[in-house]
Amino acid sequence: MLKNILILFTFFITTNLASQKNKHVLYGEKAIYYQPLENEFGLFFDKNGDIYSNDIIKKTDLIAHKSSLKEFYKQNPARFLAISKKYNLEFITYSDENFSVFQDSIAVKNIRKINKFQENSSLFILIHGFRKSFVKRTRSTTSIEDYAYLKKGILNVQKDTTKTKFLEIYWDGMFDSFFGEEKSPLKEILKLYEKEAQQNAKQTGYALRKIVSKIDTKQYHIITHSLGAQVGICLLTNAYANTIDKHITKLKTPSQNKINVFMIAPAMSSEPFKEYYNRETNLNFEENDNYFLSVIYNKKDIVLRKKIFIFGPGPKKYGNTTLGCNHKNEIGVLEDLFTNNYKNSFLKTYSTTENKDHRIKNYIKTKNFKNYILEISN
Repeated sequence: MLKNILILFTFFITTNLASQKNKHVLYGEKAIYYQPLENEFGLFFDKNGDIYSNDIIKKTDLIAHKSSLKEFYKQNPARFLAISKKYNLEFITYSDENFSVFQDSIAVKNIRKINKFQENSSLFILIHGFRKSFVKRTRSTTSIEDYAYLKKGILNVQKDTTKTKFLEIYWDGMFDSFFGEEKSPLKEILKLYEKEAQQNAKQTGYALRKIVSKIDTKQYHIITHSLGAQVGICLLTNAYANTIDKHITKLKTPSQNKINVFMIAPAMSSEPFKEYYNRETNLNFEENDNYFLSVIYNKKDIVLRKKIFIFGPGPKKYGNTTLGCNHKNEIGVLEDLFTNNYKNSFLKTYSTTENKDHRIKNYIKTKNFKNYILEISN
């Protein structure tokens, strides 16, 4: 009898663990799946905004350590010492302080590579949104596929593509599926967006400052899609600062001469833009702003509306997405904010209702996407 109970208990525990899905997007094995081309450079971040090195870390090992690079290295000090040595760091043990130095060294190495990569180019920084897996799963498009659509859309519009290069930001936007055997209820996915994906976006945005602010060029373009807008706004301003460790908010914001920012279907409200002039820079941006912001929105976008006909929670619940679908004239609120408070800053908004589909491949087909790319390419 006792033996049967133990067998049943073991079966239950094993089955329960097997059924638990990893919802983090991990890049420890990126070298197997990502092969950049001559005009592409990828940066990879974990949920905390920590940068991946080029060494392979098994997905199972990361999952076992809370999908966190810091936790993995903390529990595997020998691996930490071996990998950090490749960055000319002679540590004798793991510590959080040493990990911070290690991260700074990875950032510096990437900055050098990026500056060589983007020299004399027209650089586009691409930032994907929520629920983008890295390796193909179910029917959803991956971040690699989304970037391929976006790059093709840009290159098809440009008259001269010889100098166009892309810096692709891969971050832990979380992933869960609506389809297949492992599908989750819609409410569970919405909670994943609200509770975890948004925080990961903010962490990544602030961490990106370590690299983007040091790109040696006078001008570049940032294009975000969906939740990628929150990554972008945290790169550029001290938005959501109350959710981030204070010392990270002191990282310098980008100060290059001209930064064109294009937010496609931003999954956010206008609220974070109240911090638009809260920046870490010596520039006199209130008189001569180096950010040139454009937003394309879609009242029919069913993902941002979170509603089909009368069914669904609406754009204010499970993470506010009112800006991208212009719910109750949220775009007008943003425009008024710029008119009244940011008089010397550039803002242009584009409306599209050509498609209800939230996916990037549909937005790049719109007239206003093409118009925008033409405008910044001239």
